[in-house]
Amino acid sequence: MKRTRGDGRVPFGLIGAVALIAAAELGTFASFEAPISFGAASWREARRAAAERGAVQGAVLCFGDSQVKCGLLPAVLEERLGLGR
Repeated sequence: MKRTRGDGRVPFGLIGAVALIAAAELGTFASFEAPISFGAASWREARRAAAERGAVQGAVLCFGDSQVKCGLLPAVLEERLGLGR
């Protein structure tokens, strides 16, 4: 069986992948602000709105999606849990 060496081509894909990984690991992209997803933007906006409206002092904290955001009435929830203000 004969041993053969490579065909002389340079693996540019592999070199590029290693360069991207090294750049990410070294923090080259740390100053680059990536676009945020809709979900992250929604949570950020909800946090801002809650802080502006004084909801930070609330007795109940609910996590969830649009059904939690639009389907719950805080006053009713507090009353039924016996946490009225």
